[in-house]
Amino acid sequence: MKHRTKILISVITALALSACGGSSSDRSANGSSGEGKLSLSITDAPVDGAKEVWITIEEVMLKRSGDEEKTITLTGPDVDPVDGTLTVDLLALSGGQLSQLFNNETVTAGSYQWVRFGLVDGTSKIVWDDDTESPLQLPANKNELKTSGSFSVNADESVAYIIDWDLRKSIVERNASSGSEYMLKPVLHIKRDDVYAYATGTTTTLCLTAVGRKKSPASMYSAG
Repeated sequence: MKHRTKILISVITALALSACGGSSSDRSANGSSGEGKLSLSITDAPVDGAKEVWITIEEVMLKRSGDEEKTITLTGPDVDPVDGTLTVDLLALSGGQLSQLFNNETVTAGSYQWVRFGLVDGTSKIVWDDDTESPLQLPANKNELKTSGSFSVNADESVAYIIDWDLRKSIVERNASSGSEYMLKPVLHIKRDDVYAYATGTTTTLCLTAVGRKKSPASMYSAG
């Protein structure tokens, strides 16, 4: 049997949009006069073998079909008041703790192509239990994470979506002349989740969660 040392982190982002305004003629997913309110937060769960996983988010963008990307300003309580970024240790957000990115952002009803997260270059890293650090690099110098798959927001309707960010598939170890390097190749999928909105009692929150475990920095993940 072939044995592999893996990082088993699964990050789930729950996106809930509460649409408001608009008449009955605005209720289609492609309606342009209806609007929704969007809030976004982050949470996480422990990962064995790693004690910190850091990212710095500088912007969140929504792409509605037929429109330019809408950049969302980060306004949560943990956002840096000087540069407007949010530096997050995902593993510190355990036990259902949330770090809010923004609250009650107005969005236009319609069909959306993706959600994109802009990251600050050189800030993504893993800190292991032995205090060694491994930087996470994005391919082709693209400091962003983007979902695959579309989603929609109807006027006068509250909906919830989950972005499934699977770091088990997204983090890949490669050997370089200077030693092992860890690449972050984002795998993010979005799907509707009506249960989330009902269970939380609110439909205006976008959350990021992670669960899993990992081991030694010497060999995190190898394909095959």
